[in-house]
Amino acid sequence: MSRKTGGGSQFNDTRIGETLDALYGKTENLYAEIVLRGIQAFHLKIQRIHTDSTTLKLHGAYDSILEVEQSFIKPPPIATFGKSKDHRPDLKQLLFSLSVSNEGIPIFGRVTDGNTSDVTEFRLHLEKLAAMLEDLREIILVADSKLCTDPTLTLAHNLGFNLVTLLPDTFALRKQLIEQACKEADLPLLLETSDHARYHGKSYKIPVLIEMNDGTRETVFLRYLVVYSTQLEEQRRETLMREMAKERKALEKMLAKAATVPYACRLDAEKIASTTVANAKALHHNIEIAINEREVAKPLPRGRKAKDATPTTETRYFLRCEITEKPRPDCPFSPDGMFVLMTTISDRRCLSDARILEAYKGQQVVEIGFHWLKGPLEVAPVFLKLLSRIDVLGFVYLISMFLYALVQRDLRREVSKRGVKIIDPCQQKTAKPTARALFKIFEGVSRVMVTHNGQTISQTRYLKPNHLLILEIMNWWHLYHMKNPAECT
Repeated sequence: MSRKTGGGSQFNDTRIGETLDALYGKTENLYAEIVLRGIQAFHLKIQRIHTDSTTLKLHGAYDSILEVEQSFIKPPPIATFGKSKDHRPDLKQLLFSLSVSNEGIPIFGRVTDGNTSDVTEFRLHLEKLAAMLEDLREIILVADSKLCTDPTLTLAHNLGFNLVTLLPDTFALRKQLIEQACKEADLPLLLETSDHARYHGKSYKIPVLIEMNDGTRETVFLRYLVVYSTQLEEQRRETLMREMAKERKALEKMLAKAATVPYACRLDAEKIASTTVANAKALHHNIEIAINEREVAKPLPRGRKAKDATPTTETRYFLRCEITEKPRPDCPFSPDGMFVLMTTISDRRCLSDARILEAYKGQQVVEIGFHWLKGPLEVAPVFLKLLSRIDVLGFVYLISMFLYALVQRDLRREVSKRGVKIIDPCQQKTAKPTARALFKIFEGVSRVMVTHNGQTISQTRYLKPNHLLILEIMNWWHLYHMKNPAECT
C-alpha cells in the first residue's frame, strides 16, 4: 500500500495506522458492548465458556516504548521473551487469551505482555466475564489445568462460576484417585465415539476449604471425575514402548561395561552393585545384580620370565547383571489411559459424569479460534510500528471472529431446520458448512454496475443453483441488490 495520505477517500496503511491509534484504549469497552448487543440480537444462549491462551511471535525488535506510546493512559502490552507455545524461544512474543462460547463465539479476549502467566490471565477472564454476563450459575467455564489453583478456585466460588478443569499431573490427589479407580470392579461407560474410542469413568466428592470474601473459610465439595480412555492408553502405550526400548538399551550398555570390571573382594563388588543400581534410575525396569566368584590368571611379575615359571591364579569377583521389565498392574482399566477432571458442581443431578466429559472435550472449540489466529488471520508476524497497534489489531481479529461465528451459527441452523445440504468447495454435500467454506463458495460471483445517462444498471454474474440456495436460506438477496424471488411472485 502507498504511504501517501492523499485525500480523505484514500485507503492506505497510514490511514489504517491512524485508525488503530484512535481506537487504542477503547477496545475493551467497545468489544463488551458489541458482544452484549450480539447476545441480545441473536438470542444467544451461552451454556459453556471455554478459555485458553496462546503466544504471538514477533519478528520486530520492539526494544522500547516509543514516545508516542508513553503518552497513552493505558500502557501498551510488552513484547518480551517468555515460554513460547510456538516453540520459538528466540523471538519476543505477546500473549493472546480467548474465551469463547460452546458455539465458538468469542466473548472476551485480549493481547497482553509476552511473559504473562496463564494462571493470572485466567483469573482476569473470570472477573471480566462476571462483569459482562448474567446468571453465571447457568454457565460452565472450561479450561486446562492452569485453572486448577487455590486462588482461582476461591475467586470462581466468590464470583459464582461453575468450573470444569483438568487436574494437574503434579497433584498427589490425582495419583490417589487413579489408584482408587483402578480398584473398582467396573467403571461406567460415559462415551463411545464414531472411531470406537471408549471413555469410562467414575466421580468422587471431596470436601475442601474455600476462603470467602470476608476472610472466613467455608467447606465446599468438589467433584473429581477419573476418566479412562482407550485412545489415550493406546497413545501412551506407544510412547511407553519407545521409552522402555531406549531405557533398556542404555542400561544394557552401562551394565555390560560394569560386568567386565574385576574386584578383589566380595565386599567391594557388593558396594559397587548397590551404587550401580541406585545410579541407574530405571523407571520401567528392575535390575538384579549377582556376584560371581571366578579364578583368573594372576599376572606374572615384570622382568625376564624364568623358563620353568608356571602361571598362578587368583580369586576375583564380577557383577552379573539381569534386566527385567517392571510388572504392570493387573486391572481391567490401565492407569496409563486415565486422567482426572475437576468440577465445582458436586451434585450429579445438575451435571452428570458424562456431561463433565462432554464439556471438557468441547475445549477444542477455542483451539479452532487459535487455528485462525495462526493461519489466515495471523496477527503476530505483522510488522507494526507500535505495540499498541498490535493490541488493537487483536481487537479487530476478535470482531472478525465474532461475525464469522455468528454467520456460521445461523447458516448451520437454517440448513438443519430445512433439512437441506450445501455443496462445499470440494463438491461434497454437507449439512454443517463452515463460514470459511461459505466465503470460498462465493469467490467466483461478481456484480457489475454500469451507469449510462444517469441510470445505473447492475448485473450479478456466475450465480449457480448452490449460490441461490444459500441466498434463499439466509435471505441474503440484498447483498447483491437482488429481490427475493418469493416476494416477486
